[in-house]
Amino acid sequence: MSLRKETVDKYGDKGLTGLANLGNTCYMNTAIHCMSNINVLTDYFISDKYLEDFSENVVEHHLVKEWCRLLKGIWEENCIIAPNSFYKIISI
Repeated sequence: MSLRKETVDKYGDKGLTGLANLGNTCYMNTAIHCMSNINVLTDYFISDKYLEDFSENVVEHHLVKEWCRLLKGIWEENCIIAPNSFYKIISI
């Protein structure tokens, strides 16, 4: 089975989650949606494969954790979520 077919089978009816606009975050939300639809990248985080390469000693570890948390929220259930935590991390 190809990686593409496997990913479509796994996430086919998911990822339809909307992101609430937090004032002026429409461009951020657009970038999040684009990146979250890179199947290989999304699967890397959702399946926790990133933990093999992850170190809490790097400055970006909070960003990585929030990105993973956001992706899991987007792909877990089709709904509307507000990316408040992620926005706070990238606003620092």
